[in-house]
Amino acid sequence: MAKLDHSAVDLPKLPVKYTDFHDGDDWTDAAREFGWTVPLLWGAHGNDLGRWPLTMIGLYSNEEAWVWALVIYEEGDMEVSAFDTKEERDRAVTDRAVFWWRNGDSDAPPDLPDTGYLEHHHGRFPGV
Repeated sequence: MAKLDHSAVDLPKLPVKYTDFHDGDDWTDAAREFGWTVPLLWGAHGNDLGRWPLTMIGLYSNEEAWVWALVIYEEGDMEVSAFDTKEERDRAVTDRAVFWWRNGDSDAPPDLPDTGYLEHHHGRFPGV
């Protein structure tokens, strides 16, 4: 399994700064309108995924085309990655969430270990 070249796969449009959005709240609305999902919570206990409206993640899934993507939004800048499995994409989201938690960019779970993460920190929050 590998990370895909996102320019070689068909992904939904990304919001364009100053055209589709001016701040993170606008970005969230536009991303959802264009077909991205923007989860605000992550892990089994619903920990913050980013510090909205400054840092957020958008997700895209196309099971028929075997493409799963994420876009990381950080204060107007976007980084897109595409994967050929949902699990790889979701592990990349967890890695970013842990990075944000450790750097104080988002409220960390109280049981986050010094290195790595516990399995219940991984995955979409089931409560939404």
